Amino acid sequence: MNYTVNLDTEFKITSLSDLSKLKDIMENGKMKINKSKLARELGKDRGTIDK
Repeated sequence: MNYTVNLDTEFKITSLSDLSKLKDIMENGKMKINKSKLARELGKDRGTIDK
């Protein structure tokens, strides 16, 4: 069985529009993000990041 995973090796999150890309990578890698830390860095609410 072969698995193909298309992941960018490096990217920077600078706005809310970048979060969809992060979500895909995290789901494919079975990883979790620190929503509170990301919210602080983007200056947004944790609930907004969660959406």
